[in-house]
Amino acid sequence: MFCENCNEKIPDGSQFCTHCGTKQTGNLAATQSGAVGQSYQPAERISSPPVQNTQRPVYTQQPHQNSGDLDLITMGQYLIMFLIMAIPIA
Repeated sequence: MFCENCNEKIPDGSQFCTHCGTKQTGNLAATQSGAVGQSYQPAERISSPPVQNTQRPVYTQQPHQNSGDLDLITMGQYLIMFLIMAIPIA
């Protein structure tokens, strides 16, 4: 028996392909054990809507403008503040 999807050889009576995993629908009625006179009826396929690709908004960073009321410290001022704060630890 051969797979209906990838045409690989699979064991007789297999319900799924061992190579690609596709469910086999042909020749199942003959290989399936059951009452005489009953035929195989495949289950209904459940259809789901396709996934929609949404575009993400593009964010751009605005340049920072110093408004004048904000006081920034320099690197030297930061180091002096750090050393003064470290005195109680020593």
